[in-house]
Amino acid sequence: MVRRVSRYRASLRQQAEEGPSCMVTDLNYVEIPQPGGREERVFTLPDGTQLVLQRVNIRITGTVTVLLETGTTDSTDFTICESYYLCAPTGTDIEVRAAEAGCRICTVSTSEEGTEVTITIDLCQDVQSVASVVVDLEAGFCNPRQQEVERTCLPPVRPRQCPAVFGEEETDPEPETFPTLQSSCVEIQPQQEENLCIRTNSVYDWIRSRVDAEFTVLFPPVFCLYTVTDTEGDCGGIVVGDTICYPCETPCPQTLQCSNGVCSLLLELTDDGCVTCPPEAVTLPAGFACEVPGLSCIYVVTEADGDCGDLVVGDLICLPCEAACEDILQCSNGDCTLTLSLTDETCTVCPLDAVPLPAGFACEVPVLSCVYEVTEVEGDCAEIVVGDVLCFPCEEPCEEVLQCTNGVCTLVLNRTEETCVFCPPNAVTLPEGFFCGVPSCVYAVGLIEGDCGGLEEGDLICFPCEEPCAETLICGSQTCSLTLNRTSEECVPCPVDAVPLPAGITCSIQAGRIYNVNQQTFYDLIAVAVADANDGDTLIVTPGTYTQTAALTIDKPLTIRGFSAGSTLVDFPAPFTAETAVFLQADAITLENLSFTRTFSDVAPDETLIRIPAQGVGDYYSGIVIRDSNLTGGERTLIVNVDDFTLENNTITHTGDEQSLEIRGALGTTTISGNSFIGGATSLAAIRFQPNTPTDEFSGTFLVDDNTMERHSQFVFFENSAFTNVSIFVRRNTINHLDRAGSSIIFYPFNFPGIDTILIEENNITNPNTQRLAVYVDYRDGGTTAPTAGQIQVVRNTLAVALPWGRAFDTVSPDAPVGFTTIGIPFGMSLTAFDLVDNTIIPI
Repeated sequence: MVRRVSRYRASLRQQAEEGPSCMVTDLNYVEIPQPGGREERVFTLPDGTQLVLQRVNIRITGTVTVLLETGTTDSTDFTICESYYLCAPTGTDIEVRAAEAGCRICTVSTSEEGTEVTITIDLCQDVQSVASVVVDLEAGFCNPRQQEVERTCLPPVRPRQCPAVFGEEETDPEPETFPTLQSSCVEIQPQQEENLCIRTNSVYDWIRSRVDAEFTVLFPPVFCLYTVTDTEGDCGGIVVGDTICYPCETPCPQTLQCSNGVCSLLLELTDDGCVTCPPEAVTLPAGFACEVPGLSCIYVVTEADGDCGDLVVGDLICLPCEAACEDILQCSNGDCTLTLSLTDETCTVCPLDAVPLPAGFACEVPVLSCVYEVTEVEGDCAEIVVGDVLCFPCEEPCEEVLQCTNGVCTLVLNRTEETCVFCPPNAVTLPEGFFCGVPSCVYAVGLIEGDCGGLEEGDLICFPCEEPCAETLICGSQTCSLTLNRTSEECVPCPVDAVPLPAGITCSIQAGRIYNVNQQTFYDLIAVAVADANDGDTLIVTPGTYTQTAALTIDKPLTIRGFSAGSTLVDFPAPFTAETAVFLQADAITLENLSFTRTFSDVAPDETLIRIPAQGVGDYYSGIVIRDSNLTGGERTLIVNVDDFTLENNTITHTGDEQSLEIRGALGTTTISGNSFIGGATSLAAIRFQPNTPTDEFSGTFLVDDNTMERHSQFVFFENSAFTNVSIFVRRNTINHLDRAGSSIIFYPFNFPGIDTILIEENNITNPNTQRLAVYVDYRDGGTTAPTAGQIQVVRNTLAVALPWGRAFDTVSPDAPVGFTTIGIPFGMSLTAFDLVDNTIIPI
């Protein structure tokens, strides 16, 4: 008789916090021997056939382990005896394998004796009778027969077959893991003329059976075990160090506070889990109520200012625990100010001798501050007086002196401590609207050339205060040149966004002088500075008035820049009768932030403030820029022949009786943008494109954008006889003729085929003078061409022109103040030349 043992292990299927759980382990099956061998019994099948089966007795043993919600575990061994009838004649062995094993909690009951848990064990096993036989390799799979029982087991899983014997067609749906074979096998020499047989187990009979059994596990009573760590009051013999058992909770609270009204106890947990109560434990008397105390930040009073009642230095105060307790707190109720220092870095249980913080106190973390005393008060400063203490965010070392202002009040503050300290309780709050800083002369970086250590134009730089602050500073080093413009004549607080001047750069006051940035040399006269400059140099004209008695010629590619047009004046005073005040006679000249002024003498026929002459036939100076400047005086303010010319953001004040800007030849891109044209009682056009000689040429793009005009008879005048491949854009200009009667945008019709594009868009035109037009084609001085249909595009303009529009000899659109002289009709001119789109018409 051979015993076959099968061991089965399982794991808990539930977590303890979800309820009590159990598991079955160490499962064993042993056949119980019978005196005289297995008992035989004859069974009659339904068809009358008689069958002899043998009785097999099996003893099942194992262990069931229970886990309670408290975390407590206990185990009990169990034994189950079962009998089965199988075809198991003498010579066969019995093999039992567990197909399924589990358990479930039926009941849990608690009493003084402990916790009783009733468990039901569910087993399902395969029972086979087998014998060792010699078999053919072509073996078949043996299926078990069914045993007629009330509950059935899960369908059997076909055993894995050995590929070496049965081939590869059988596949285990859940492959098992086998030990790794050795890397080298023992070589086997085949034997010739020998028949090989295989011995294996033959299954005589096979049944699957389910077993249910019920067992009980008894847990003795358990407690949370505590040690008394603090007592207060009359505690009836209970002292620090006593052990107290408290009914088990899971998990046991780390700390308990118990009281009966006359005694307070503080208990600390001594064991993490529930345990049996030791014999030396004392009994907590009836009437005690226990609770889990909240964790607190514990502070000691280190300072007490004012009327603080019974609170004194040394008192312990508990405050609700936060993630991290603050090192120091200041608490106040208006009459009393307390300074509290932390006694323990972590949140702990409040000691029994702590005193409560009375109602009405508010606590905050004191901030390290630079502390100042008010030493001077000027203006309307409300309630701030000399001697007040003010606190500012800490910056070490604290500035020695601060100046604060809100526009009506100025304060001077002197520090009380060089290092950062806690703001004193008696400090006052600076009202909103005050700006504080070190008293300084504040400058803005204007021009910047070279490597200046990261400084950029517009950066603010502060210098020690000297009243009044110098208007201009010139600063430089071997690699850097700067010009600085003051932002205020008086000392003011240094702005918080001011940047330091890099090391190695020194500054000096050079008002009324010209500075060559590239050569780092100073000049008193612009003409001398120009003569001494190299091509490409930058000249800085510091604030002041530069009087010129002779014409100024700039004949090199230079940048000449003032600090601002309002502070840097180049003046040609009367009597100045030269035809031209300033000649620009080189490529790549830039004038910016300057004022040029001359009087109108009407002595020379072509009197002008600035002239850019032609170099030769169709040869004009290129890349000249005039920007951010004031240009005043002359019969014409500017007369130019130019290639790629830019005139932008200037104020052009016309005092003569001709045009402000007369363009006698233009190639490339001509940009007239952002300028303000201010006319007078005799001013004609603000801008006039008109050849002066038969050799003057016009081609390219004319951009007349974003300008304003006041008091001129015309805004822009195009005499197109010399135009070739010209595109005209007049956009977003604001035009007001005031008392100067005339049409706003005028074309002389000599060569409309020379114009590719005419776009007049989004302009705002105001003309209170009757019989005038916003756009006008004038044939009175001749002209034999007409624009094609829609060539003059008038789009999205606002046109406020006085009625009636046009004169008796004009043909005028009824929809907008546009038209032409009737003399143009023989040349094919008609109102279809105007493409009117989405204009706003305001008759006045």
